[in-house]
Amino acid sequence: MDHVRQQAFRLEAVHAQNQQAKLDRWSARKPEMKQYITALSQSKELLVEDIKQTEARVNSAQQPIVVPPATPSRAARPGSTSPFANKSDAELATEQSRLRDALVHINGQILSTKAVFAQPRREEEKELWEAQLVILQVSAAVNIFPLPVQTSGVAEQADSALQDTYRMHQEEIDLMEVEVISRARMQRLMKERAVAEQSGIAQLARLKEQLNTNDTRTNEYKRELYFPAVKGYK
Repeated sequence: MDHVRQQAFRLEAVHAQNQQAKLDRWSARKPEMKQYITALSQSKELLVEDIKQTEARVNSAQQPIVVPPATPSRAARPGSTSPFANKSDAELATEQSRLRDALVHINGQILSTKAVFAQPRREEEKELWEAQLVILQVSAAVNIFPLPVQTSGVAEQADSALQDTYRMHQEEIDLMEVEVISRARMQRLMKERAVAEQSGIAQLARLKEQLNTNDTRTNEYKRELYFPAVKGYK
């Protein structure tokens, strides 16, 4: 019986020594664990700030796109909207090409008209040119304003009619160019926005994962520091 009791005492002594050794190791690690907790807390603050900034960038990327106005052309008027907004890119290109060809033709007509009226004409020829002038005036008046049909100052009227038609076509071309520039900016902004949104979402997921890992490690160190298993906590 004494032998059993002595054996029990020795086991208890060994157990007590082991427990004390564990407590000593735990006590020795306390400063280190506190430093870890402090470092992790600081790291968490940085992660939280990064997450806020990234969320703001993602939210901004998801907002409706506002296209900055194109460089105003002489065709632009305050409060006006593009009459070509519903046309496709191909339709715009075709219309621009047609109008540019028309400008070349009208410019040739202007030069030709000035040259013709610079020459003396017989009375019957003047009547013929005056009739052609009426046609030019009607053509120039489309979508602009009516020109008074007169038989005096024939050269000036012809030149004015052609100049008005030329100006009308040029203004249409300018409006189309504004529309094309606006569309190009919209496409560029949409691509940039999509890239920013996707990269921001991916970065946000990485940051949140790091934050979760940080919280897990912080809780482990706190549990070991304040509720150590060596003191009987589970």
